[in-house]
Amino acid sequence: MTMITLEPGRLMERSRLSLGPLKKPLAGLAALAAVFGLLALQLPNFASLGNAMNILGQSGPLALLALGQMCVIVIRGYDISVGAVMALASVVAALATSTFGIAGIIAAPLTGALFGLVNGLLIGRLRIQPVVATLATLLIARAIALLISNGGQVTMVEGDAQMQLLDFNFGALMRLPYSFLMTLAAFVLVGVMLRKTLVGRRLFMIGGDPDAARLIGIKVETMTVLAYVICGTCAGLAAVLILARTGSGLPTDGFGVELQAIATAVIGGTPLTGGLASPAGVLIAAVIIQTIYSGLSFSAISPYAGELVLGLVILLAGVLGKRRSQ
Repeated sequence: MTMITLEPGRLMERSRLSLGPLKKPLAGLAALAAVFGLLALQLPNFASLGNAMNILGQSGPLALLALGQMCVIVIRGYDISVGAVMALASVVAALATSTFGIAGIIAAPLTGALFGLVNGLLIGRLRIQPVVATLATLLIARAIALLISNGGQVTMVEGDAQMQLLDFNFGALMRLPYSFLMTLAAFVLVGVMLRKTLVGRRLFMIGGDPDAARLIGIKVETMTVLAYVICGTCAGLAAVLILARTGSGLPTDGFGVELQAIATAVIGGTPLTGGLASPAGVLIAAVIIQTIYSGLSFSAISPYAGELVLGLVILLAGVLGKRRSQ
């Protein structure tokens, strides 16, 4: 009984620690300013306001995928199916809009949530390892996307739905792209959930110590399902941004993006050991990575060098994180 009464205090302390990075976004903003400044010094026209706003808009899909990964990494999980789920969601939504108009766009987050539910049940209820469960759903989602699209891209039917999505993609409020504002809203909602609700604290507690969380009555399996549903929904929202940008769903889209999403979450302050998360840090990390890719597109350097740079950034983040923990 002594163990049970002691665990809540320790777990609550762990959850408070996990909220610390949310209060310290200045370091991430400083890093973003440094990266942007260095690129601006080297590349003509890079420092324009238009390019800065374009970077914010382009960072949306990666940021949303990383947000979803953050939610499952918090509970010591991960999801390698998000790229395929994003592709499937874009294909399903493209088909749905041809029948239901702009209302069909809701099919994208619903598709993502459905696959998140499946992943959550496999991992939370059946106790299948995340790598096995999400690898299986990756293959299933990719296969379904290829089957229903006959292996080709599904272009939205010309009409009001297509025009409304184009308006959304190119629209802005006070110069901020709608796509970035949508992404920001998702981050705010998840941040409030983590900081202000019992659900968020329980997710942190599970990441801190799943066995102790069970001892104090937390339904770990249910919370696991919820975390993966959020992750899948974020993949569906990313599909909405992709569909708005391209006007079509591509079944082969998203290859390798799941690793970028995990890397972005880690760089943003979400250790793979679980129990800690910083939504603000993850959003800033996504913008930093998109800034680097934008800089490469402005230069004569091969775009494939982006993966090399991303790997080096991950190593640097790991070293700095290790030093902070010591």
